[in-house]
Amino acid sequence: MLRKTAAFEVKMRTFIVLISLLIASPVAADELKFDVRGWGITIGKMVLVDKGADAIGQFRTTGLAGAVAKVRFDMKRSGTTYRAALHTGRRDRTDQVDIPAHDPRLDPLSALMRVLALKDQSAGCAMQAVVFDGIRELVLTLEQAGPLRCRGTLTRRRGYSAVELAEARAFPISVHYENRTGGMVARKARVGTVHGKVSLILRD
Repeated sequence: MLRKTAAFEVKMRTFIVLISLLIASPVAADELKFDVRGWGITIGKMVLVDKGADAIGQFRTTGLAGAVAKVRFDMKRSGTTYRAALHTGRRDRTDQVDIPAHDPRLDPLSALMRVLALKDQSAGCAMQAVVFDGIRELVLTLEQAGPLRCRGTLTRRRGYSAVELAEARAFPISVHYENRTGGMVARKARVGTVHGKVSLILRD
């Protein structure tokens, strides 16, 4: 049982790093809620709240996944400061980084919001950005693949070990949007991981 729990936590940590680095604020100041699915089951729920200069993101394992490993991941942006706290039940980890206003890189929470909620429909969803969590850098590239669809990749750039880079350098992303007043919101987003694909599905 302990071995299964440890293996699941490794998968969840990998997922959290990737999904939080998906790469401007959400439409209006609405709260966005997503079911998170992977490996054939719903593994958790994610909530994103934009408050202008501040923002909050929360992920929790639920259901069977929560029974195996209670994982909680909290993200907070306050001005230019990004703080992330990971709790697995076996260990806690907190990271913080300050990205100055003149630095074009995005923190993971700002990047995640930019992908999942777009204010300007006419501009589409195509974008390129560098995401930095204080240690690692990822390059996000998204291209328009239809009126309400984008495809792209997340590419590891800096801060990764040789083992991690040998394991995988790039991960595919696809996002399907729906129109709402003031912009587009992701109806479904899918990202590849070293353990398989994980999806975010908007909750009505």
